[in-house]
Amino acid sequence: RVELEVRPGDPMTERLVADVEGRPLFVDDDIALLADLCSLTATAIEREEMLIGLGEARREAEESRSVRASEARFRALLEADPNAILALGEDGKVTWATRIAGELFGAPVDRLVGVPLSDLVALPREESTTTLDERPVFRAETTGRRIDGTHFPAEMARSSFELDGRPFQVAVISDVSWRHEADQIRDRFLGVLSHELRTPVTSIYGGTQLLLGRGARLDPETRNELLVSVAAEA
Repeated sequence: RVELEVRPGDPMTERLVADVEGRPLFVDDDIALLADLCSLTATAIEREEMLIGLGEARREAEESRSVRASEARFRALLEADPNAILALGEDGKVTWATRIAGELFGAPVDRLVGVPLSDLVALPREESTTTLDERPVFRAETTGRRIDGTHFPAEMARSSFELDGRPFQVAVISDVSWRHEADQIRDRFLGVLSHELRTPVTSIYGGTQLLLGRGARLDPETRNELLVSVAAEA
């Protein structure tokens, strides 16, 4: 029986085992033939392993392309959102941001990467909680802070997720300056309306009190003038 290493020097090598029949005179020739067979077998194994490696590399490349395509579609959907969207790492720092986020905070997107969320918005002490697909979403009114130091009223919604076993967060931030301006306009309008209503009501009240208190002592012409005035104010 002859045993030869297919790939000499490799501790994990396969072994070729052969039972050689014949006289000892020809055993050396048989061993040389088996050595050649080992060499061919080693070449075949290496070729097969290379093909397997190429197949795995191609499969990984296809999976990587698929992941990149899916990520590109996902990012395109996020970029289409009119609100600022930030992805946050477990340390609370920005790992990715949409173009709208760069415009909102007044900085290029790459400059936002690595910035703590607390530098961009005042972290609220109290948040309301809603549930979306069994995942809690935290909402709060807060104040945003641009890179140049200016502030703006904002609303923020945050939710957590896991990627490759690591915790991440996504934060959606909206500038609600328009709503504050609308509230101010409404308050001014109600103030003006109240004043404009109060003036004729005061005149109506004064005229009716005069008619009620002294109407009997007034001459008909004066009473008619007061009634005409009250009717006009009304």
